[in-house]
Amino acid sequence: HQTEQSPFAQISTNGNLEAEYLKQALEKYHQVLTEFIRREREFTGDVSHELRTPLTILKGNLQLCQVKFGQDKSLLRMHNTIEDMQLLVDTLLAIARNTTSNLNTEHYYLSKIVDDLVMDLADMIQVKGIDIEIQYEEAEQKRWLYPSMTKMVLSNILRNALNYSQGTQIDIILQKNSLIIADNGIGLDLPNDAKVQELNESQLKLDVKGHGIGLQLVQKLCKQLNWRVELFDRQYYLLTHPELMLQNTTGLIVVVYLC
Repeated sequence: HQTEQSPFAQISTNGNLEAEYLKQALEKYHQVLTEFIRREREFTGDVSHELRTPLTILKGNLQLCQVKFGQDKSLLRMHNTIEDMQLLVDTLLAIARNTTSNLNTEHYYLSKIVDDLVMDLADMIQVKGIDIEIQYEEAEQKRWLYPSMTKMVLSNILRNALNYSQGTQIDIILQKNSLIIADNGIGLDLPNDAKVQELNESQLKLDVKGHGIGLQLVQKLCKQLNWRVELFDRQYYLLTHPELMLQNTTGLIVVVYLC
């Protein structure tokens, strides 16, 4: 692979030894960081590529089972899961190779993705004993979406709410330019007693059990989609958005602002 030129190479230190030492240290750090990013991308790409073969084998054998035993509900769910995994692998491969622009967009109802996601998580929802309430936008219009990346973003957020909110209900509210996922659990301690926190690099440093799982992937995907995600204290958000008609309880509200 070709070594990327250091951005500090053209800086002249004019014979200043301290400046020269600093320049050399920065160049060395840049090389280490560049190598780390390269290895991370190669690893993600290699793993994603290797997963394609077993997924193809699983899909082929499952299709044989469907021919033999018919369209059993369990087999259908397995089929849908493998399809989702293949999309996930392709998406991760595209991110690793920085070729997400090559992924296909589809003219899609976002509500269809939400419905499919809730159906896929039905067993987990039942085990957790959490009710899911969905409010759809009136006269919803189709959007040009990357289905795989969209589902990955929403899946991570919803799974976090199911696993760690310690609540009894999750409301999913689809609006014209945003999607709201609100739980009535213990909430999230935001830094400096803030009531809202954008999901960015600083948010990823929060040492909070559970809510950090998958957020780094969500942040990367949203950057690719040109979306923005914010985390709100539930009671604060409801004060400023009374039209939502949700109970004024503790909890966390995640808002995904769609492009």
